Amino acid sequence: MDKEMELLYQLWLNINCGHDPVKISRILKRYGSAEAVFHTNFYDPEFCRLMKMENVLQMDRTLEKAKRLQDYCESKKIQMISISDDDYPERLRHIADPPHLLYALGDLPDLNRLIGVAVVGTRHCSDEGRMIAKRLGRELAESGIVVISGMALGIDGAAHAGALEAGGITIALLAGGVDLIYPTEHTELYKHIQTHGAVLSERPPGMRGRAPFYKQRNRIMVGLSYGVLAVEGRNKSGTSLTIKLAHESNRDVFAVPSKPTELLSELPNALIADGAKLVTSGLDVVEEYIGVYPEMLDYGMHLKGKPVVGNLLPEAKRKKPVPVFAPQSQVEETTSKSAAPVKDRKIFAAFLEKNDFNENEKKVLWYLWEQEKKVSFDAIADCCGLPAGTLSGLLIILQMKRMVSQSVGNMYCLQPDCLLSSGTINCE
Repeated sequence: MDKEMELLYQLWLNINCGHDPVKISRILKRYGSAEAVFHTNFYDPEFCRLMKMENVLQMDRTLEKAKRLQDYCESKKIQMISISDDDYPERLRHIADPPHLLYALGDLPDLNRLIGVAVVGTRHCSDEGRMIAKRLGRELAESGIVVISGMALGIDGAAHAGALEAGGITIALLAGGVDLIYPTEHTELYKHIQTHGAVLSERPPGMRGRAPFYKQRNRIMVGLSYGVLAVEGRNKSGTSLTIKLAHESNRDVFAVPSKPTELLSELPNALIADGAKLVTSGLDVVEEYIGVYPEMLDYGMHLKGKPVVGNLLPEAKRKKPVPVFAPQSQVEETTSKSAAPVKDRKIFAAFLEKNDFNENEKKVLWYLWEQEKKVSFDAIADCCGLPAGTLSGLLIILQMKRMVSQSVGNMYCLQPDCLLSSGTINCE
């Protein structure tokens, strides 16, 4: 059977099961495939028990509705990814009741070659929480990690915005159809996510999100991820349910600490006390994966695109003068005044000694400091005597520390403002 017919049968089954992932999994476990269900005797007692008789009586016995849905998706450039497809995310395939069909708008990255981390938290976050989520989203994306969240107001939107400002990849999981923007305050964010990742859902186009859909949506968010990072939230909240799913799915759990007197620090602080890794920067997350999956982080780094500049978070209280990514003319103006490349050996040596760099990092930084132009990955590896895998992970860490910049063609140089971005030093 060709892929198009297989997809039609899967669409037909989803429609007739009300797009209920639990029911679809139960039916397929018994019959094996959507095509087998289509050709079965609908009045077989076993089938009636699984589907319930009232649903059987309403079942569509043709593929017409499925074909209309397929045509609509194609007309709107909505991708349909079946669980039988090779590019279906492998980690998602192994969760309880995996979605048998995904709808995507945008450019869905190859999550079988990338590390995804879900950033979760309350819609009603503090200004500080929003700022932290945005910074973490940016730092994770800068390291080549895919930032996954739910595009809600608050923590979700801030994490997406941070990833976009880094020119990284981000995925938004919606509870309703991918063609319905919710919340509408995130219309601009929704558009930009599609150019730097994808908007994803198991619900068909046109279906609005309902309360039960959010927990089902969250299981996909967890399923796509290697780990889940909680920024702010209360115990017994939607965020806590997502963390519970993460534990059940054997995912890493990270949390941002805060003052114990703050209500929104209740969940993260409890998670840390229970063994979650404490996170104060994206580097804390990257360290968990850099030694195990260096090639995935390196692959993600090469997919970084042009940063998104602009007001993506209308609900945020933004400080006007300093966008994270200023126009190039503004960058040149500020860096020319205060962030020229440091060519004083004594100052640079003191800087390296007073900051937390290991011997391999110092070796690479000294080599880049001595260069007058961008140098290739291979040149760094040869001159510093480092294996490719070690160097790949090391360069990611140095980019996270704002010490090194990467450009097209796998070329690297020391950041002109690296001393400023890492803090001032005293050489006396």
